[in-house]
Amino acid sequence: MTRSRGISAVLVSVVLLAIIAGPVFSADTKQQVGLIFGTADADSLFKDYTKRQQLYSDLDALKARLEGELELRNANRLLTDDEFKQLVDLQAKAQKTDAEQKKIDELLGTSKQRDQDLQALQQKSNATDAEKTQRAELENRLKAVQTALQDNKTKFEEELNKQLIEANQQVTQDIEAAVTAVAKEQGLTVVFNKSLQFILYSSVDITPDVLKKLNKK
Repeated sequence: MTRSRGISAVLVSVVLLAIIAGPVFSADTKQQVGLIFGTADADSLFKDYTKRQQLYSDLDALKARLEGELELRNANRLLTDDEFKQLVDLQAKAQKTDAEQKKIDELLGTSKQRDQDLQALQQKSNATDAEKTQRAELENRLKAVQTALQDNKTKFEEELNKQLIEANQQVTQDIEAAVTAVAKEQGLTVVFNKSLQFILYSSVDITPDVLKKLNKK
């Protein structure tokens, strides 16, 4: 996600270079005065925009939750889907009753026992028909869960990327709108990105005013 965030910051920087607030006219002569330049620090706006901070915080929390579920499933691959869902729901509770904690321990114990059973069955050379059937059932369940884990990992990554793109689009649109609004209020026609290495001198830095407008929302 770090790489995506870096790309989004660059995109915001490029957008700011293209913002035009419109020509400025003299109040006395009604003649066009010409271009009046201003600057805004795209990196600072992106970093300090509280909505962006909250969106990214939510994404980090979602990422941690999804990764936690994948790790938990990988550690308990021989639980059935219903058993695993019950385990996830119980562990997600901030405060657990004694009965709920007991159920968690039972599920984890069942998972461990099945791992041991499968290992013992796979090592047994003279297994009975019933044992062979049990081994096949456990191996099939293990294979199905491994496939599901990979599928879920792909789905989780796609969902996170989708939400990150949507968040960056919201932030970019908000910054564009705020820069344009402040530029019009202050009579600027072009706003350059102050974050870039090359920049024309300008005494009008609207970064604080833009940030104030953004964080009022």
